[in-house]
Amino acid sequence: MTRLEARNIYRTQKDISILSNVSLPLQTGKLTCLIGPNGAGKSTLLRTMCGLDRPTSGEVLLNEQPIQFLSHRERARLIGYLPQSRPLAWPIPVRDAVALGRFAYGARPEKLSPKDAQAVDQAIHDCGLTALQHRATNTLSGGELSRVHLARAFAGEAPVLIADEPLSALDPKHQLRVMNLFRDYTAKGGTACVVLHDISIAAQFACELVWMKSGKILASGPPQETLTSVHMETVFEVQAEISDGRLRDLSL
Repeated sequence: MTRLEARNIYRTQKDISILSNVSLPLQTGKLTCLIGPNGAGKSTLLRTMCGLDRPTSGEVLLNEQPIQFLSHRERARLIGYLPQSRPLAWPIPVRDAVALGRFAYGARPEKLSPKDAQAVDQAIHDCGLTALQHRATNTLSGGELSRVHLARAFAGEAPVLIADEPLSALDPKHQLRVMNLFRDYTAKGGTACVVLHDISIAAQFACELVWMKSGKILASGPPQETLTSVHMETVFEVQAEISDGRLRDLSL
């Protein structure tokens, strides 16, 4: 069991408060969705929990150990991270791009062990990329490239997976396919935390919704308890009609 937890995180940049007293324990075998308006601090929180950004104060613990004490390779084996911005420096075959997810294990795309190759093949299949695996990445659509990056994250087989807007550029079919992948991943004991802007999808798939605004967590809990018109108005400043745990209508 791998446990990742943020405790009392503050993050300040140029005297601007980005995160303020944020605590978030990720539950093993659960899918946690961060939701909130642009600028709420969601991406900064994810980067901090991955050990990529240092908090001004507070700590991130990975298996009760401060995350900054772990090497980059140790962190990469335990936490898979899909950032919001995902540039590729040069065009390479899709399969090679996915194989980069095995870097933490010393793998190289041109020389994979049987275990590495199996992980890459499985990720390619799960993300619906089998027919595209020999295509160059610069010939893909934005949605196809998003699935390549997601497959790379899954290929790492880390026990914790953190993804910043994994559904961006995806059509409805592939949005649901990706969310089912996260559901299957957590059902097998993985821990996942994702940023989503589609509240309906977040409520459908998440075990816990974390409502963020202005660098603070305003509420958290199961969708059936926290998806309320009050939270929608407080966090997003919109009027929402909600019934049977579903978002029915929105208005300003």
